[in-house]
Amino acid sequence: MSATELNNQFTPSMREFVKFADLLRRDTAFSQMLRLAGKVSKDWREFLGFARWAGTDDFSDDDRQPFVNDKGKTIDSLEQRFRRAICREAAARLADGQSSSELIDWGLGILDKSLVENPSDQWLNYYQSKAHLARGEDELAIKRLAPVLRRQSRAA
Repeated sequence: MSATELNNQFTPSMREFVKFADLLRRDTAFSQMLRLAGKVSKDWREFLGFARWAGTDDFSDDDRQPFVNDKGKTIDSLEQRFRRAICREAAARLADGQSSSELIDWGLGILDKSLVENPSDQWLNYYQSKAHLARGEDELAIKRLAPVLRRQSRAA
């Protein structure tokens, strides 16, 4: 999606950001925008378009590292959380059939790549299972989700 196409979908403030965003890539300001976009991804219909434009390659070294919050809890990296948001939304759009198949295909490609890099991630496996169900691939969905459910039952 070109910056012009993306620009037409956004509010005026987001259009302003798109104009100069390339100068901010790998900067904390860009990271903050990705963080905020990930937080609203469930409610923002154009999130996949934004995520495709933003890409998944321009995270800073800090954004690729998990961090520990004030309470000592380890939080996944911004990169991981942003990728999960992409995967979640692509699987959801596939299930509801209301979004561009080009964006869904891109998001599912991110899901495939992320699963190769982190095959035991429970959320990625869950989103892949949802995608299988949306395609009518029930056996593959069960096969993908069963190990996650077994791990979760042991955790309880």
